[in-house]
Amino acid sequence: MKIKPYFALLFISILSGLFLKIDFSETLNLTFVGFKNIIFSIGPIIIIGTILGKFLQETGATNKMVATFISIFGLSKIPLTFNILGFIISIPVFCDAAFILMSSIIKEISRVSGRK
Repeated sequence: MKIKPYFALLFISILSGLFLKIDFSETLNLTFVGFKNIIFSIGPIIIIGTILGKFLQETGATNKMVATFISIFGLSKIPLTFNILGFIISIPVFCDAAFILMSSIIKEISRVSGRK
């Protein structure tokens, strides 16, 4: 049986509150306040990372980065290229935004190398 992560986390947080003998309404309140705090703290970072990733993709910057690193290391060292690009991208941004930025690089590396 597959359960979506959001619903699994919601269910477990409510279940944890009930096992700790916290009132059901207070458990729901704590769950939703915690979720809201997470969204407001990480949400803008993810949105900015998505916008930056789209800019890099639309301007061709990811194509240039991939072409440059593949010309340096060659097609036989794609994992090394990917790791170095991931390291460079992760320096100025959080991991959520870096993951989004790397998705466009993954697509470009896949296109250039012919691998899926």
